[in-house]
Amino acid sequence: MRRAIGALAALFLAIQFVRPAIGNPPVVADVEVPREIAQILRKDCYDCHSNETRVPWFDLVEPIYWMVAQDVRQGRQHLNFSLVGNFPSAQQRALLYESINQVRLGAMPPTAYTLIHRSARVTPDELERLERYLAPKAGAYATSPSPSPPLVPSALFPSRLDVRSAPNGVAFVHEYAAWQAISSTERFDNGTLRVVLANDVAIRALDTNRFAPWPDGAAFAKVAWNAVADGSSVVRPGSFRQVEFMVKDAVRYAATQGWGWGRWLSPDLTPYGETPAFTVECTGCHAPMRDNDFVFTMPIRSATARAGLLNTEAAPTDDITRHPTEWKVVTVSLDERSATLSTVYGNPAAIEHVRDTGSGPLGPFAPGAMLASVTWSERDDPHWFGARIPGKMVEARVITVGATVDGQPTYDCQDRAAGVPSQREAPCRREAVDAMLAIPLRR
Repeated sequence: MRRAIGALAALFLAIQFVRPAIGNPPVVADVEVPREIAQILRKDCYDCHSNETRVPWFDLVEPIYWMVAQDVRQGRQHLNFSLVGNFPSAQQRALLYESINQVRLGAMPPTAYTLIHRSARVTPDELERLERYLAPKAGAYATSPSPSPPLVPSALFPSRLDVRSAPNGVAFVHEYAAWQAISSTERFDNGTLRVVLANDVAIRALDTNRFAPWPDGAAFAKVAWNAVADGSSVVRPGSFRQVEFMVKDAVRYAATQGWGWGRWLSPDLTPYGETPAFTVECTGCHAPMRDNDFVFTMPIRSATARAGLLNTEAAPTDDITRHPTEWKVVTVSLDERSATLSTVYGNPAAIEHVRDTGSGPLGPFAPGAMLASVTWSERDDPHWFGARIPGKMVEARVITVGATVDGQPTYDCQDRAAGVPSQREAPCRREAVDAMLAIPLRR
């Protein structure tokens, strides 16, 4: 026993001399924030996420020092506040939003770290001040020079057969626009409108209540457009920003949380990232959602058995609304005045017309085409500060295109208001179609 204790003591003394350097490189460009916000970041974040690391005496003892050195190295690699001041202001704010969400979701600071470094805990008051600083300002979206820009369908879901794969080998899925929408999002943290689409494997998993974890082959497409206001409180998709894919394969992508990640930017669909290491950004951001199989999105579904993983509040309660939401997406919009999100869906005949239109404005729909606009009140995304998702349904409208005996188009409108059992079906005019594609329904 004495020899064992002596050997352990000798080992303990020996490892004190094995000391990886932490060091503090020069501060290149500190993050640009008000003094009050900088004080919070310095107290709670800078020891691991800056070039101004402080190492208290109790962290100098090995093997604790090894763990501290690793934490600092990984922390600086993911986010270094001493460097981001050179980034565009929008990118700096995006990093702050991600930091806040890591705190809100309990991933940062790590519990093991705050057990010893109690001063690094982010207090509720500090978190509130950070959120208040990043809260959106009125009129934050850019205004379109035209009060009613024409809808260009091909700009909403660009796709080609010759798109290069992501640096990690994840292939671009050119038919993603035909996938079913499971949610939509307003991201005021980066000024985008988004639609989340799911392939057939993911939809079957949702329909059979088997998505915790998601099965191999499930895939999601998160499509984002730069949000553009029209000057009358309505925000619509502007230029296409990006599409991101998550593809589940627990074996092939075991090193990246069981998911393959890919992102393609601008209408040119340029793959994001120079090397496969870009996935560190993806896995780091999604790590707090481990209990949800790393998926942020709450699909709009009414299965109460999975209420914690689903957006049951937004689930339609009747066929007039539920069936159209299974069609394909035509466009999305936001009404800031009434705080509502709207999605326009089309049946196969309507989608075929949209696809055949190409890059030109939409002409009259042929008989048999059906369009539906579903409007939800907005609510804060429980998984991401900086996003709002559909809340309770406000109303829905379904327009059916027909024709008279002499070939003149007819339009029938069927309206459904939330909580009102009666429905109205009556003739309407072509302008109803134009309005549906240009602006959301109002309360």
